[in-house]
Parts: sequence; structure tokens; C-alpha cells
Amino acid sequence: MTKLLPISALLVALALAGCGGSGDTSDEEAPAPAVIDPPRDPLPNIGPVPQKSLLNCANGTHLTYANFGEGFLRNYCVMCHGGALPEGSRGGAPLGMNFDTAGDAALWRAGMLAKAGSDNSPQPPVNNVSSAERGQFAEWLSCGAPAS
Repeated sequence: MTKLLPISALLVALALAGCGGSGDTSDEEAPAPAVIDPPRDPLPNIGPVPQKSLLNCANGTHLTYANFGEGFLRNYCVMCHGGALPEGSRGGAPLGMNFDTAGDAALWRAGMLAKAGSDNSPQPPVNNVSSAERGQFAEWLSCGAPAS
């Protein structure tokens, strides 16, 4: 009887492996143009200022969207990452990757920090952002991109 148990388990596994589609995709529609979904931010906003972040915000920040982030994004980012811009007018920025609001900044903050948070960063492509402004931008994003 004990010899039948392993064989039975193998047969069940083989039967289950055969379940599913045929792999034929000839009847499926072509994929839609790529639109970037907002990332799942592993660094959630966790309350009012001053707040700590999972990044590097040991002391909190006085910077908010209202007193810093909005102006920075308007001056350096939304000319390519504006939600109203059509695909051909975005300077290569993917559709859906928009930085128009405080909520957008909170969604995209980890990526913005990686792409524009230091002097060696590739964004914005027109590099006229001072080191001091980049430092403030990195602080604001690291502390959760607080709205107010």
C-alpha cells in the first residue's frame, strides 16, 4: 500500500500540471499602448510633518508640497510629467507618470528620489537645478513628500 502513495501523488501532480490554457494566443487582442502604472510605494506617507521615513529622514522636515514641492515640480518636472500633456509632448516621459499634485508626488517619490535626488541624477534632463535645491528635494521626498 505504501508504494501506491508516491505513484498516486505523481499522477495527481501530472494531472494538475496539464490544467490551464493551451498557450494559443492567436485570438487575443494586441496589447494596448504602454501606460506606466504608479508604483507601489514601499515608503508610505505615515502622518503629518515632522515625520520619519523608511529612507533617510531622521529629523523630520519643514518642507511640504505647499512650501517647496509644488514649486520644484512646476519649475523642473511637469513640463514633461504633466498629466494634460499628450504622448508626443512629454519629452520622453511615459504616459501616466505625472507629477501634477501632492498625491502624484507621494506615489512617485521613490522613483523621483532615485532619478532627481542627487547631483549625479539624470533628471531633469536640463540640469539647471542647484545642489541646494536637489538636497531639499531629496529631503522632502525622503520624509514622505508631505503635502502640508
